[in-house]
Amino acid sequence: MLPSASLCKAQTRSAIPAIERALDLLELLGFCDQGLTLSLVARKLKIPKSSAHRLIYVLLNRGYVQPRLCAVEAV
Repeated sequence: MLPSASLCKAQTRSAIPAIERALDLLELLGFCDQGLTLSLVARKLKIPKSSAHRLIYVLLNRGYVQPRLCAVEAV
């Protein structure tokens, strides 16, 4: 059974900020030649370190970013 239209709209509204944060992170990393630390990512995006960590973790697992010694950078 397909979800109702109102359920889909509610899920889309709640998912958009996470997508926007992930894209903000990728854009931020794209402008930085040397990679960024978790603390700096959180500060630049104005989000908690735990949120920055989760975003980076997902993007690492999907191959969109790669780790550096004490930093992360866009691929």
